[in-house]
Amino acid sequence: MVDLRRLRYFVVLAETLHFGKAALRLAIAQPPLSHQIRVLERELGAQLFERSNRRVELTSAGQALLPEARRLLEQAAKTAQVAARVERGEQGELRLGVVSTAALTQAVSRLILSYRQRWPGVRLHIEEFTTHEQLSAMVERRLDFAFVRGAQAPELPPASFGPCVCSRMPCWPHCRRRTGWPAARPPCRWGPCVTRLS
Repeated sequence: MVDLRRLRYFVVLAETLHFGKAALRLAIAQPPLSHQIRVLERELGAQLFERSNRRVELTSAGQALLPEARRLLEQAAKTAQVAARVERGEQGELRLGVVSTAALTQAVSRLILSYRQRWPGVRLHIEEFTTHEQLSAMVERRLDFAFVRGAQAPELPPASFGPCVCSRMPCWPHCRRRTGWPAARPPCRWGPCVTRLS
């Protein structure tokens, strides 16, 4: 496995063709840079640079490696960004349950549209259930949010849900502000969230 740090050193040196300038750009001393390039060459079994007292040039192997190294580094950066977006809740999946009448209400429709516009990287998985089916799915952690109807807040196991049974609409932006949970995670630190529609 090639060390990405050494690949980055290689790319910078290939772009500058000068150990001093490359070391300056990388904010390291020149001897460690030279050492890491030699280690990379040993790992790959190929000489990447022609070195002389007057200049540094890419070998044929170095020229072939350069575009591949750039692609690898770019892909590694994208992978790290994806992981960071998931961690911040900007990417992922949110599982919503709605009763059939709730799916038709303007409040729920506006909330879902607004959420999709604000968090385009989060997939909303919306399923239609009866209130009883939603609550069962919440207990089993198959849903993150449930929009239910009823005159009273549903009775839920405290160990599973804590105090998060909200009667206000919309619930989850309110809970996100209150708890600071990311977008693609249950907004309440106690677990899934139930919003009772009037």
